[in-house]
Amino acid sequence: MAIETELKLQTTPDARDALMAHPLLSGLNAKHQWLQNTYYDTPEARLNALKMALRLRVTDHEIVQTLKTAGRETGGISQRGEWEWVRPAPELNTKVLNDLEAVELDQATLDALEPVFTTDFTRTSWALEYEGVPIEVAFDQGHIEAHGHRCSICEVELELKRETKDAIGVLARLATALSEVTPLRPANASKAARAGRLAANHWPLPSLPSSDDCGQFDTLTAALDAFSDSDDPAHLSRAVKSADVLATSDEPSVADAGRTLSRALRDGSPLTHEASLAGLALLTHCYGN
Repeated sequence: MAIETELKLQTTPDARDALMAHPLLSGLNAKHQWLQNTYYDTPEARLNALKMALRLRVTDHEIVQTLKTAGRETGGISQRGEWEWVRPAPELNTKVLNDLEAVELDQATLDALEPVFTTDFTRTSWALEYEGVPIEVAFDQGHIEAHGHRCSICEVELELKRETKDAIGVLARLATALSEVTPLRPANASKAARAGRLAANHWPLPSLPSSDDCGQFDTLTAALDAFSDSDDPAHLSRAVKSADVLATSDEPSVADAGRTLSRALRDGSPLTHEASLAGLALLTHCYGN
């Protein structure tokens, strides 16, 4: 098992060209892939309830089965258990899942697995060493389809290829550097989580936490994730409420970021350069070392 640590960031369709011109990436070879993923679950969505994701990924070169388990997802950062198996054909192998000691899936669950949704996107990626840490920078653009519904994928993922003590701080600082050329908003929802909500056509309204800065930031992030896919103004309003609470923080940098985000969100613009920097500043404040 590997521990996957990555930072997910929502962006705009022109981010690919902007990133290719960034000084950190312009001298590197860019890898281009088409990725078609089929996700599996039971009809009752047992894996989703366990915050697991099981997929078969087909690329131009190979077929890989991946299982990701529940983990930490805050402020765009996710840390999850991950297992991978190369497959000779696009067929699910449940035996390897049954053999995993760290994951308890009963035979009834394994027997009930079926395709539930797909993601189809192109990925442009770069292998970068930043602050001495190897990191994959990936820009994904495409769509998710679930139960006849569709939503777009337009995101940047920064994935650590080797664990380091200041993992979140390194990723946040790299994101801040990349945001010089394109807006980047921390996003918690994985493609699998987004597809589950899309299939149900339901995006629960995040609960309002106490006045804790980091709790408000997580609520703001979750609300913007939901607004991005649902276009429900109630989610945007919830994000504005959290930004307004952050604007009253006793920490000056948090208050400044809250005011910036509040202005941007009231204008309906979560993806501006100023909002991007404010969100990344909150990420660093809450979860960077």
